Amino acid sequence: DSYYYALEDLIKEDDSRKKELEDLRVDLGNSQKVIATTLKGLKDTYVYAKKMDFQKKLQEAVWNNSELKEQYGKVWENIEKTRAEMRKVGPQMAAYSIGFNGLFGSKYFALAKSLNDLVKELQKPEDQREAKFKAAKLDSTLEAMFPDKVDKLLENTKLWINVEYMALNLGKDDPVVKKLSGGKSGKAIAENLLDESIFGDMDDVIDLAKEGADAILKSEDPILMYVREAAKRTTELQKQVQEINDTENIYDDMLGQVIVKIHNTELPPDANFTLRLSDGTLKPFEYNGTVAPDFTTFYGMYDRFFSFRKTYPWDLHSRWAKVPSGLDLSTPFNFVSSNDIVGGNSGSPVINKNAEVVGLAFDGNIDSIIGNYIYIPYNNRMVAVDSRAMVHAMDEVYDAERIADELKSGKISE
Repeated sequence: DSYYYALEDLIKEDDSRKKELEDLRVDLGNSQKVIATTLKGLKDTYVYAKKMDFQKKLQEAVWNNSELKEQYGKVWENIEKTRAEMRKVGPQMAAYSIGFNGLFGSKYFALAKSLNDLVKELQKPEDQREAKFKAAKLDSTLEAMFPDKVDKLLENTKLWINVEYMALNLGKDDPVVKKLSGGKSGKAIAENLLDESIFGDMDDVIDLAKEGADAILKSEDPILMYVREAAKRTTELQKQVQEINDTENIYDDMLGQVIVKIHNTELPPDANFTLRLSDGTLKPFEYNGTVAPDFTTFYGMYDRFFSFRKTYPWDLHSRWAKVPSGLDLSTPFNFVSSNDIVGGNSGSPVINKNAEVVGLAFDGNIDSIIGNYIYIPYNNRMVAVDSRAMVHAMDEVYDAERIADELKSGKISE
């Protein structure tokens, strides 16, 4: 959340980068939406009651059958133990990996890792090093590895957010956290840390690298010390996580087995990457105090466009901004149905009872996100683009009449 809202502030600071930062915020927002909505769903009293009722009845069926009890009676107890173990290592794993996360991690940590990794190469005799690390090319290699052009607006922001995330998981009194934060909070963390660290000036980083492997290893630079600690701890933590996951996978398989034994074909099996067919019907759902219809039209798209004064996120490409003269705005555009789309089915064809393609699935509504845990019929919906809208747009907007004709006739144009 901190990074998402910080990006809003950065957009205000540098309007020239609005599009770039807005795109980044949207990408981040998608992840934020999934995590927040899943957590909200799991805390929902109705969802929780449904899940607990299912589990209670399943446990009773197992415990009342001596054969099943012997084989599966301790599955839940064992899963509870592995979850307790994961709760101990999870926060540490999160803290020591955040700095190297491709989307969230600050580049300063990546640069420090490069410097730390450089030690192995510099410890080798000259004749055993890669060509780019030999004396003749080392200067140019270091300049390429540690460029002076760091996106400070973005990376400094990620830096203080990363450190606060570490504090959240390890505690403010953790030695690594105290070294990085300097007792500061918010933006002051980055300002203070980069004043103390060589990574505030890439020339200083290059100078240290030129001093050799021993100098790098002896450096007490706070960012470099975090990288060293992370390298050591993540190796240990990954081993623990792997052991926990391997153990828990056995119990998960056993849980799946007993569900099948008790419910047989009443319930669909878990997804396993094989072809799956989902059936459903067009169905409205309650949303934001009103009702979302089972299908929308181009009228709806333009209503959003003009009502929100053509501004993001309701703006349209110039091709659409001026309504094409031949576009029938009453054409069905998107539709929702009760199909279970959890797990991602973007681009999957949607067919009717006559096996005719009527659309392409592209997402689930926000209420479908909890679908990994439970399917709630009254609001879980697949969202798809109507074939009629796609073909009509090819004809009237994209100048793709040939493709539209082929789709309508089922024949390749000669």
